[in-house]
Amino acid sequence: MRTYIFTAKYTRAAYGSNFTLEIYRIKNNVPCWVARVKGNTGSMRGFESEAFNALIECGEIPKSYYNLSRCGWRSGGYYCQEVRDKGVQIFEL
Repeated sequence: MRTYIFTAKYTRAAYGSNFTLEIYRIKNNVPCWVARVKGNTGSMRGFESEAFNALIECGEIPKSYYNLSRCGWRSGGYYCQEVRDKGVQIFEL
């Protein structure tokens, strides 16, 4: 099972808020830095899904997991129960 944690920091922008996510992998009970994501809250899927996509982009999670969330009402790239069933846990601190 892979466990990841992230922290979110906000800064005000003209439209919405800009955010920065710092993502860490928990390995042997020690957080190891993995990635940093920057974006705007006006155009995001949620912090867990943004962290999930960053982990796919940097190679921590297989690219095939991207389409696990695809169904009739949801597109690919969302962090959902199907991803958790594969053994990936993402938590916000």
